[in-house]
Amino acid sequence: MSSKACADDSCGTAGKENMLASYSQNRTLLRKVELALQRISTGDFGICAACGDTIGLKRLEAVPWATNCIACQEQSEQGRVN
Repeated sequence: MSSKACADDSCGTAGKENMLASYSQNRTLLRKVELALQRISTGDFGICAACGDTIGLKRLEAVPWATNCIACQEQSEQGRVN
């Protein structure tokens, strides 16, 4: 067996795991975009789901699927808001 060969198909397994992780991330992002499009159609796009204030334009330009304003998102990441 050459030095480039992987023992016990570990390279194949790692490749499959990476592919599945990538698929999962893409699927999650697609769902966020679908929900953002739904919020556009209902008129809720750009409104913070936590506090009801407007989500800033710069935030929406950076993260178009954002559901929280910067302040609420930061609090959420710190475990302060659901």
